[in-house]
This record gives sequence, structure tokens and C-alpha cells, in this order.
Amino acid sequence: MSYKNLAKLINQANKKKTPEQEFLHILNEATVRLDEDRQPSQTYKPSSLGGCMRTMYFQVIAAPIDTNTGGKNAGFIGICQSGTDRHERIQQTVMDMKGLGYNVEWVDVGEYLRSRSYLGTIVRSQVGNEYKLFNKVLNMSFMCDGVIKFQNKYHILEIKTEASFKFQGRTQPADPHTYQGTAYSVGLGIDLLMFIYEDRNLLGRKVFVHEVTEEEKDTKVVHRIETCNTFVEDHYAWEEGDKTSPHPEIPPMTTVKNGCTYCSFKEECRKW
Repeated sequence: MSYKNLAKLINQANKKKTPEQEFLHILNEATVRLDEDRQPSQTYKPSSLGGCMRTMYFQVIAAPIDTNTGGKNAGFIGICQSGTDRHERIQQTVMDMKGLGYNVEWVDVGEYLRSRSYLGTIVRSQVGNEYKLFNKVLNMSFMCDGVIKFQNKYHILEIKTEASFKFQGRTQPADPHTYQGTAYSVGLGIDLLMFIYEDRNLLGRKVFVHEVTEEEKDTKVVHRIETCNTFVEDHYAWEEGDKTSPHPEIPPMTTVKNGCTYCSFKEECRKW
């Protein structure tokens, strides 16, 4: 960039903002500040299983999260908030369907799990229509969008909102979403996943039912967690032992180009 162009940018930045520009600036700034990241719990998350194993590792060892917001902005936060609003409206519609005479029953997950203690999943709390759950066997925390009985079969409900260009080409559940749903299947003992995809722009919908196989449970959930656990155990053994020795190997980072965009551990990852 030339000195002349740099000077021009500095002058533009120093110009006094109009009231409209100033309000827009502080509105966006407040949106980001009110959505500050919190240190995640030291557990595995289903939404991470289909992504970067290094992220899974950093979560479990409580690596420090980024001190800056990185790629997060008011627009991205708004998309997430809009998705939450749509989830709640769709959930409420599903809950009301039985009263309208449809063969659909909303299942109370807390009640469902009380008779299935062998799964190792417990209820930690309830937030709106959803339960915060924890599987002790896999050290996995999760919240699914719901459990329903449809045509007398249990289904795990998973709601996704996405941009029109993705929705238009959607012919099956996205691979990372099947990882996430398979984790729910392991934790809840239900093999049928019902994905509801909604077009974020035009609000059209598509539904896909996916039946989880035993192989998927092993490769997409159990094996990935067990593999990550070996890195975690090596880390804790090093912490408790001679720290003058080199730190043990950590999981490889993702090779997916956009996989790092909204990661909370970018600063920690750069150290490696």
C-alpha cells in the first residue's frame, strides 16, 4: 500500500462519525461484548466430533480460550441468535402436534433417561425445552433438540438452519451433523435421527431420517474419543512428571480450510 493511500485511510478513520454511524458502531460493539466466550467445560461435545481433534483436546485439558473475538462479529452472533429462535418455534410446533391429532409425541428426556441408567447419561439441568446431559462413560456433555415418538418409534430430533445456497443443494444430512447425531444416539440409546433443515432466508424445510449403525457409533464417537483420550492422558502424565522433558505430541490440527474460523483456541493452537 502506498503512503498516499495509507494517509487517505487514516484521514477517513479520523473523520467524525455521523450520529447514525456512531450508533451502528456501538450497537455492533455491544453485541459482540455481550456474547463473550466462556471457558468450556472439560468434556467432549458432540458438535466437535466431526471436526478438529485438536479442538476436542484443548477443551478437555482446559487450554485458555482466545482473548480476542477473532472472526466473531455482530452478524455472526445474530445468525446464531436467529437459529436459536427458529429452534424454539419448531420445537413448540412439534410439542403441539399430538394435541392436533397427529401421531407425534414429544418425549420428556429426563423421564426417558430415568429408566435407562445403564446408558450412563444423566440430566444436569433443563434449559427451556432442552436438557443439559452428561454421559459419564465418554465424558461427554450435550443438549439435543428433542426426542419424539413418531409412528411409535423413538427419534432424536435435530434442527439445523442454513443459508439458501446450502439448503438448495441439501440432499442428505451434512457429515459433521451425522457425527453429532451419532453422539446423541450413543448417549440416548436411540438409533433413529430425524434432521429438520430450514432455509434461513426463505424458511423452507427438508427432513431426513438417518438410522445410526453400530459401526458409526464406534468410528464416529467411541474411537475418536478414545484416540483423543490418549493425547489427554499423555498431557496429564507430563504435567505430573518431569516438565523439563519435551511436551508429548498433541492431536493434528484440521485440514479443513474454514475449520479454524470460529475456533476459540486459535492462539493456543499457534503455539504448536
